Amino acid sequence: MGVSHAVLREYARDGWWERVVTGDAVGEVERWLAMVEAKPLQAPGASGKPLAWLCLATCNDYAAQRMRVERSVGLLTDVLRVLDRSISPDELRRLFGIFERHGRPFNGTLENE
Repeated sequence: MGVSHAVLREYARDGWWERVVTGDAVGEVERWLAMVEAKPLQAPGASGKPLAWLCLATCNDYAAQRMRVERSVGLLTDVLRVLDRSISPDELRRLFGIFERHGRPFNGTLENE
């Protein structure tokens, strides 16, 4: 079974901003991630901590907004890197745009197992 949800978590203004998308928007997120993975690797260690996380998940309990994370990717938005690959400001805006257009606030729980 494939992932059914994508959650974007960004640390901003002393707290986490979280949005979730479903349906066709998940496919857009997966295509964005595939585009990033096709880029050449850069030297590792460009920044200390990811300032955002992209989580691909399946829903365990829709009513309680509990989701099982199938894959989690840190976004180094301060230095424009994902998976030790460089991205452009436009590419980062494209990802955030998917969540702005199709997403809704997420206040649920992400479980790793």
